[in-house]
Amino acid sequence: MTRRAIILIPGFAKRERLSARDRLVDALHHYTDGWLTTPGGADAAQSPDAEHLTATSRQDSSISTDIDVYEAYWGDLVPDWSQESPWARFKRGWGLIGYWMAGGLFRAVWRWEFPPRTMVAMATAGLTLLLWYAVIVAVLLKALAEGNMPLPQFITDIEGAEEWIETWLVPAGDWPITLFLVGLLGLGALEMVANTASFAKAYLRDDTFGDNTVGLRAKSRARVLEVLDTVTGTGDRKAYDEIHVVAHSLGGAIAVDALAEYGRDLSRIRLFTWGSALGALSQQEPLIEDEIRKFHESETRIANWIDVVFKWDYMGSKVPVPKRADGSGRMPRIFPATLEPAVPRRGLARFLWLFGIHEDYFRSEQAMLMLVKPVADLPPPVVPGARREEA
Repeated sequence: MTRRAIILIPGFAKRERLSARDRLVDALHHYTDGWLTTPGGADAAQSPDAEHLTATSRQDSSISTDIDVYEAYWGDLVPDWSQESPWARFKRGWGLIGYWMAGGLFRAVWRWEFPPRTMVAMATAGLTLLLWYAVIVAVLLKALAEGNMPLPQFITDIEGAEEWIETWLVPAGDWPITLFLVGLLGLGALEMVANTASFAKAYLRDDTFGDNTVGLRAKSRARVLEVLDTVTGTGDRKAYDEIHVVAHSLGGAIAVDALAEYGRDLSRIRLFTWGSALGALSQQEPLIEDEIRKFHESETRIANWIDVVFKWDYMGSKVPVPKRADGSGRMPRIFPATLEPAVPRRGLARFLWLFGIHEDYFRSEQAMLMLVKPVADLPPPVVPGARREEA
């Protein structure tokens, strides 16, 4: 019986350890039509941090795989922005606009390329944060202007300020857009996008937080390498025939950073990226494209790379074929083209559905089946240059 390890690298969220792993295991039990997945015993897995299950084809019971599901946990590295002051969030909003608009998005427009929707979403999130706090200021100044509190002297010293407040900000407190923005941010959708954009910026720049001297990118990569070392083993101690690395959302960038430097037992490793945004991030920071290029140039490379992106996922973008280091065009494709499976439908309004679509990879039948089926059933690499899937 084939032994397979699945290492999940979750997306952006400040979640509990192993909660993302449990979510994936639950999805493997419910979204693998034609396969029976059964849990194993308490000591069936190779590690206490792994959840064991057995996947058996319902059509041919002789096709069966033992699977241990691991999690490369990094949720505790996500900064807590919930206690930020309005002024700090206002500055963060400006920083997001400057970073995403003046970076890869600007270069994409300058090269007459269609701007990736992920960078547009992240820049828009920064702009929306500014609008949100501008509304807060407008409501506060409305209360001041109506006489509930005196206007501060530094405002009254500005020529025409009182007239401007009376003409524009007092009516602004009654605009329907005020209630709309307040209610929208209350749902958490815009805050989530803004925080994701802030984290992506911090990750790409390897920022440090607090008293830490090690950057966010280096710490996240080390978490993945630690689990890879546990799973791949050393010498003759190879517990698994196959290793599937499943990276969701920003976890895709962390997976690429780790695997590009790994260089050991790569022939057993297959990478699955779900809504990774690597296409946008590679335009924002050249270092991401440099890491992707290593997957094509290295003499030893992973067995396969399956990229999955929903058509309407505003936070996901396809993994690009990297450009040659000398700038003479793009390298030949060696991995399968990006898959765009059907999007699981929701019963909510379409607007809210669009905000939830980025999490629906865990409800995708096509994405889950690839994790339990034999590797010979996966989309094969493109030749020349990549290994064929073993039967």
